[in-house]
Amino acid sequence: MQESISRRYSIGGKQIVVLDDLFPVDEVKKLHQLLARLPYRLTEIDTPETPYNRNWASNLPLQMASTPILKKCVDLARDFYGDSQLELRRVYVNFNRYGDMQYAHDDAEEGVTALYYANVEWQEHWGGETVFYDDGREPVYVVAPKPGRLALFHPSIVHRGGVPSRDCWEARMTVAFKLEPGS
Repeated sequence: MQESISRRYSIGGKQIVVLDDLFPVDEVKKLHQLLARLPYRLTEIDTPETPYNRNWASNLPLQMASTPILKKCVDLARDFYGDSQLELRRVYVNFNRYGDMQYAHDDAEEGVTALYYANVEWQEHWGGETVFYDDGREPVYVVAPKPGRLALFHPSIVHRGGVPSRDCWEARMTVAFKLEPGS
C-alpha cells in the first residue's frame, strides 16, 4: 500500500490516507460503465437532522465487493487499520449532481470508511471535493475526486461529500464502503 499513498493527513490523531494509481484505466472505465447503469433512488440522508434532504444512491449487494477493483478497496481498507476482522457492513454508490445538497456528518464510532472515486474523468473546475472537518467542525482538509482514487479514513471524522459545480454535466460518483469491527 505504501507505494500508492499520495497523501496522508491526521485529524485529532485519526488518519486519512489517499491512494492513487491503484487500478488500470480500462478497469476504472469498466466499473464506471457498470455503476452508471445502476438504478439510483433518493434514499440517503446525511444526518438525522436533515431527513428532508435525500441524496441519490444505489445500494450494492455485498457480494459485488468481490469484483476486482471493489475487492482491492476492501482489502486496502482492512490493511489500513491492520485488522482483517473488520466486516464489510455496507457498500453503496453516491450519485451527486450540480444543485444537490450535502451536509457534514460522521459514519460510525469505529472501523474504517473507504471512498472510491468512480468517475473516468474529472476536471478541476468541476469541484466535488470531499471536505474533512476538525473537532471544532472547521474544514481543514479536502480530497479531490480524481478518477480511480481511494480515500481511507476513520469513520468518526466529520466529512461532507462535495457536489459538482455548474460547469459539470456529469454526476460525481463514489463507492462508499463501511467496515466495522466484527461482533
